[in-house]
Amino acid sequence: MKLNVIFFSLVFVFNQCNVVHKKDKAITSNDSISEKNNKSIVKTSDKKTVEPSESASKNIGDVLISFISVGAGINSIALKQLEDFLNEFEKKNSIKIKFSKITYGREGETDYCFDLSALKSDIRNMFISKSKELLNKSEHVNYLENKSCRTQ
Repeated sequence: MKLNVIFFSLVFVFNQCNVVHKKDKAITSNDSISEKNNKSIVKTSDKKTVEPSESASKNIGDVLISFISVGAGINSIALKQLEDFLNEFEKKNSIKIKFSKITYGREGETDYCFDLSALKSDIRNMFISKSKELLNKSEHVNYLENKSCRTQ
């Protein structure tokens, strides 16, 4: 009887280790993980990006900021920082920046696609550099330039 209990306990423990290993493998097979400033940053693989179609090829954003999730929701702090920065930048420069906000997924994944073509080059460059600086160290945030925007 004791041997049966020990045997089933070992089987259970090894099975749980295998489940954790499979979860890790599932994450790394779809995402690439890199180290930056001793923090894990997950960048989505090509399988998750939206391929541009004929109609979407015109939908190129100057700046695409994606808030992604890897099972724990998006980085809501960075999202709030971006929204505050955007409001402050527009107010300070007396401009209105054209952008689309598209939510997708079950955990609040959100894309901000900015069209900066109407801005003067100095204001455009300032927006790009300051937004990049703001989100550079944020986890689960992808900052891309001149990429296709997701459509609803």
